[in-house]
Formats: sequence, C-alpha cells, structure tokens
Amino acid sequence: MARNSLLTSVVVCLTVLILPVCCGIRRHHDERKQLSGVDDPLGHNRLVINDSSLPFILSKLRAGGTANNDNPTLVETDVVVDPNNNNNNETNSVSAVNYGSFEILDETIVYSGWRTILQRKVQMRNGKVVDFDLVGVKTGEGAVLVFAWDSRTRTATMIREYMPASHRVMYGLAAGLIEDKHGHDTEMAARHELEEECHLKGGRWFLLTNEPVAMDKYSTTKMYCYLVIDPEPEENPKPLDEEEDIEIVTGVTIPEILQWLVNGEMNLVGSWGALLAIEKLRELGEYP
Repeated sequence: MARNSLLTSVVVCLTVLILPVCCGIRRHHDERKQLSGVDDPLGHNRLVINDSSLPFILSKLRAGGTANNDNPTLVETDVVVDPNNNNNNETNSVSAVNYGSFEILDETIVYSGWRTILQRKVQMRNGKVVDFDLVGVKTGEGAVLVFAWDSRTRTATMIREYMPASHRVMYGLAAGLIEDKHGHDTEMAARHELEEECHLKGGRWFLLTNEPVAMDKYSTTKMYCYLVIDPEPEENPKPLDEEEDIEIVTGVTIPEILQWLVNGEMNLVGSWGALLAIEKLRELGEYP
C-alpha cells in the first residue's frame, strides 16, 4: 500500500514538473509555425500569418527587412488574404508574398502616337527572361474618369461614345488623358473632361481610390477615378477632341447603369469607375 502511494507521488511530481515544459515547447512551436515558410501552387515562398501574429508582422512590413524562419521580418512584400485558412478554423489568415525579385533588364519604345508600345525585358523570379509588349499613353501621366451625380434627382449624367477598339457605340463616363495643359493636376484634368464631355462644372469632388490604379495587366496607364456631386451646367463648354463622337445622356438611374454593365454595354474601365462611385454614394448616404 505504501509502495503504491510512493509511486503515485512520484507520478504527480513528474507531471507537475514536465507538463509546463511540454506546454512551453508546444506554444513555442505554434508561434514559430505562424512565421514558417510554406509553398503555394504557384511556387511562391510565403509566410502564413494568423491573427495573433498579424500586428507583429504588419509592424515589420512597415519597418522593412527580410523574411525567413530565423529572422521573421519582411521587405518588398504584399499582404494578401489566405483563402485556405489552415489555422484551426480561425478568422481569415494572411499570407505575405515577396515580389521583390523581378528585374527590368531593358525597355524600348517601338511605337509612339497618342498611344505608345513599350517593349520591356524582365527577368522573372525563376531566372527566365521574358519580353512584354506594353501599351501606354503619349503623355505618360495616366488618365481620369468622372462619375457625375445629381443628388436632387438621384440620377447620373453619362455619355454614349464611339469606341474604335470594339467598333461600337457604348455607354461610359467622362474620361481623358492627363496632359501638359492640365498642369500635371489630376483633378484639373478631370474637371476639364467633365466640362468637355458632359457640359458640367463645379460640384463636390471625391477621389475614389487611395492610389492610382493600373488600367490593365499589359497597360502602363494609371487611372484616377472621381465622383462629383451636383455639378452645374456649363453654357460655354470646352470643345471635344477631333476624334471624339459623344452624346450626353442625362437622368440615368443606378439600376440602368447596373443593367448596362451586365449587358456589356459599358467598357471595363467605365464599369469599374461606376461601381466605385455607386459604393461611395452609399457611403455618403446619397443612395440606399
């Protein structure tokens, strides 16, 4: 009986001593796992980050650095949501993908008109060298879009325009290039385009993105999208460019715009700008 009591006491003591150590090892392993490198189907070397490590990782993203198991800091890294979410069914995990290893080796402009064709030679992450044909604009400063909204009627002013690439007349937003005559001012360019194409001026202006947005995978043009609320008629508008054939369409409702979008009656850039503007109108309480 005494022998059994002694054995029980020994087991209890060992449990008290060893269990915290095991838990500590497990916790350390889990913490390291949060920052461990994993491979995705595209071959990216990624860092999987769960919610508990996210504040630490975001601070490292802002500070810069490199990423590996022994030195878990990050540099030139985009943070994206990891849809697989393998962290024990927690909320969305986040992965960091290093895009810093692409190198532009050479660039040559092979055509220059209102549009330019740029041939760019890039060394990819796997070491291969690839040639890309990229489309840009002569000014090199990007383009603007303007969604004009009347808060009294809760309708928009749009345009119908001949679009040579699709050889169709389609609905769209007032839009144009940022040129020297605008003084390199994106909002000034947007105001000019609104006046030229919609015969409107003034109003309350909102830039709809925090940064200019790349127009396309193979385009160097960056887009600036604006919402203007309650612009006024311009009696003596600036003239259209020679190649433009534009009809002003007033009193357009949001459901009509969404239907045009679904039916393919607006191009991709115009549709994107309209959706951004509609979301901003909802945020401002201008549209339910």
